[in-house]
Formats: sequence, structure tokens, C-alpha cells
Amino acid sequence: MREIWSYLQIAFAVIGSWLGWFFGGYDGFIYALITFVVIDYITVSIIGLPIPEKLKDAMAQLNGKEEGDKPNESNQTKTR
Repeated sequence: MREIWSYLQIAFAVIGSWLGWFFGGYDGFIYALITFVVIDYITVSIIGLPIPEKLKDAMAQLNGKEEGDKPNESNQTKTR
């Protein structure tokens, strides 16, 4: 059993060494990938947060509406 464990350790060391050699040149790409993943996570988290009513009303005033989620009736065209 001890001999098998030694061979497994040697095999894992060889595989790990080869992977380190093979992916060693991709450090910049991996750092860029991790950076973009973190930026994506942060921006999606910020966009997914609920917007408070005060902020909705302020944005609506900037857009010319009277209240947050309700469209201005004077801007709607009535079709009958």
C-alpha cells in the first residue's frame, strides 16, 4: 500500500509540474479573465439591486414624468 501511495504522489507531482509548465505562459490572460469576471459580477449585482422610490421619482422628474413608474397621461396618445 505504501508503494502505491508513493507512485500516486509521483504521478500527481508530474501532472502538476506539466500543468504548471503548460499554463505558465497564460498568466496575463488568466488575470484579465478574473478581472472581467469580477467586474461583471459587480455590475450585475449593482444593476440587480432594487431602486428606492426617491431615486425613481428623481429620475422621473429628469425625464419629464410626474411620478416614478407611472407614465405621464399628457404624453400618452389616446386611441378609441
